[in-house]
Amino acid sequence: MSSYIDIGGLVVSIANLQSNKAKDLALLLQSDLFDYAVLVECRIDNSNNADIVIFDIEVELAQKKVADIRPIERIACVFSHADDCIPIVYALRDDFPIVPHLNLMQNEFPRSLCLFEENYDDMKISWSNNELIVRIANWLSKTSMGKLHSPDQPLELLLANSTYTLILPENYFEGYSGSSLYQFIERSSPSGRKTFIAQQYNPKTIGKCYIDIPLIGKPIVHGVIRKLPDNLFELSQILKEADIGLIETLKKRCQELLGIGLTKEQYNSYKFALIVCLPKLRATGTEPEGYDIRAFILNSSILNLGISLGIWGNLDGLPGILLKGEEQDRVGEDIAVYTLNVHETFSRRLAARISGYELMDCKIVMIGAGALGSHLLCNSLRTGFGQWTVVDNDDLFPHNIGRHVLNKEYIGCNKAIALSEFGCTILQSDIKVVEGIPANILRPGAYENKLNDALEKADVIIDASTSVAVERYLAFYPSSDARRVSVFFNPRGTDLVMLIEDKKRQTTLDFLEIQYYRNLINLPELEEHMKGEPDKIRYSTSCRDISNRIPQENIGMLSSICSSFLRRAINKEEGAIHIWHLDQDGYDVKHFKFDIFCNKVINTELGWTIVVDEYLEKKLKEIRKGKLPVETGGILIGSYDVSRKIVYIVDTIPSPPDSDERPKSYIRGCNGLEDKVIKIKELTQGKLDYVGEWHSHPEGCSGSPSDYDVALLTWVTSYMLLDGHPGLMTICSDEGLKFYMGGAIEGNKKE
Repeated sequence: MSSYIDIGGLVVSIANLQSNKAKDLALLLQSDLFDYAVLVECRIDNSNNADIVIFDIEVELAQKKVADIRPIERIACVFSHADDCIPIVYALRDDFPIVPHLNLMQNEFPRSLCLFEENYDDMKISWSNNELIVRIANWLSKTSMGKLHSPDQPLELLLANSTYTLILPENYFEGYSGSSLYQFIERSSPSGRKTFIAQQYNPKTIGKCYIDIPLIGKPIVHGVIRKLPDNLFELSQILKEADIGLIETLKKRCQELLGIGLTKEQYNSYKFALIVCLPKLRATGTEPEGYDIRAFILNSSILNLGISLGIWGNLDGLPGILLKGEEQDRVGEDIAVYTLNVHETFSRRLAARISGYELMDCKIVMIGAGALGSHLLCNSLRTGFGQWTVVDNDDLFPHNIGRHVLNKEYIGCNKAIALSEFGCTILQSDIKVVEGIPANILRPGAYENKLNDALEKADVIIDASTSVAVERYLAFYPSSDARRVSVFFNPRGTDLVMLIEDKKRQTTLDFLEIQYYRNLINLPELEEHMKGEPDKIRYSTSCRDISNRIPQENIGMLSSICSSFLRRAINKEEGAIHIWHLDQDGYDVKHFKFDIFCNKVINTELGWTIVVDEYLEKKLKEIRKGKLPVETGGILIGSYDVSRKIVYIVDTIPSPPDSDERPKSYIRGCNGLEDKVIKIKELTQGKLDYVGEWHSHPEGCSGSPSDYDVALLTWVTSYMLLDGHPGLMTICSDEGLKFYMGGAIEGNKKE
């Protein structure tokens, strides 16, 4: 017959209780509010500075019980006088069953019900004894039915948690090929917790040495949290449930060590670390849903362990083999065991998992290791994104630290190399996740082969250099399928720009840049985009030693957007132009997305290349159509790349109001035209300018030039030669667009 456990303390009246929560619970139980819970008595435990409220509770039971829960259960609630820990709830019946969701206490009885998941400091704000009574009743009722652990709830631990933690290398069990020698680097916190970081043995590193033994058990049904073992014998009994013969395994491993030539010092200082993986089942016959991985350190040298196991004697500090050991009961009871929780090291796989992302193994080459590049890299590493090569020949100086991820320890170091070292401290990986190349990509010198190899193998190439020359170079080299992306801030650091090519690279980075400028001149909201700060900061004595005033807060916010969006963008087929504007008053972010237009490349006999796109063609045709039957025209807006002999045409300023538009002739006016061109140059910091003329021909007429057209081209050519640029004229007719350059008709050589 069952009886109740005496929980201790002195019986007192409600008035003598010191905890307000205990008093309130006792008064509540004494009232008629809960007819299924009745106060038995109150106690005070002065030795533990706690009040105890004991009561009987009637349990709603299922017709067919899964667990031995009785119709009436006696409960004790223990409240700390200081109210500094969560109240402990005990079931006082001396044969209360082992069931899921029990707290593991120092003593097996009375058993403690696990009722709370929340932090007690947060619970105190809205604590309710009414809810406590309801929770206890529900816990008992659902436990009797076997429904306390819901199907969608995570599985229970198989062993209680420890105050010690071991950090294991990535994929420890997957890549295991035999016992290894590890060093455990110990770190302690003021709270008393200790963390051990396992790393392969290095004689230059200070740390205790352990020989690891990995053990994988058979799956076990979760539910009952087992007490942590105090010694080797207790651990061997726990592991028997998982079909792990621990004692025999240790004997075999000790014998194997005799053949590897350990020294006397090693036999007397090295210890075993058991790394145990226990698969967990939700129910018998199901597939494993999780794993409990724990480490157990045997607090005994290898020599003393072999002696305790009865296989060795002590031969002057070395193992002496016993021909026949004595049979022993409770083997290992004299060997203390320390249990460690196990955490996986911060690997790329873990970084992706905790960020909610899939692991992406793409190879990325980033040109530029400045403020944006450094944040983009480190943000990406912390989400497990990519294997990186960083290219930059610049060094870190004090003024950089205000906006860079690197700190003062790296002053004077090459940014690419320093970022590589810093990035590799974020993640532990079998491969080097960041490689640094201290080169100028335009003049790599001794690093040319290494740089070319990285570029040829890349899946994505990112320009974070803020250099138009670099961006143009990457648009053309290497001639691989690697997708190109350019990211940069505007001069004031309020806007982030991302230019991303489509997956097939039909519109390359150079023309995306030109289309980006076109959007700046056509969207009034972006008129301030390229405006610079008049008050720049000088950080040294050279005339070039100046920098924009941009706060780290802007860099941090916009670079976070950059790294997050980059991951998603490279998984899409289409390319795009993105601008994020950060409002400096409310710190709201506005996103502008611009579709890209396919470009058409026209090679000329003069050695120049003309690049236009669907946007321009459509715009000129619509202007012509709207003016028929008269001719019309305007000027062409674009940009030159003199080094590559490319002229990009992206927009037009239509016919000024003082133009002479007739059915068979057109004379362009000038009214307001100069101001508009100046405005375009201001909005784009001179990147877009006048590049030539265009006009239309009437319906039924070809795009062939008239004598007047030839004369116009001659004038345009002579005018443009003043700046070293070729003359350019376009005729829009029923045949589409035809191009004239320096007197030669173009439009038939298209790519």
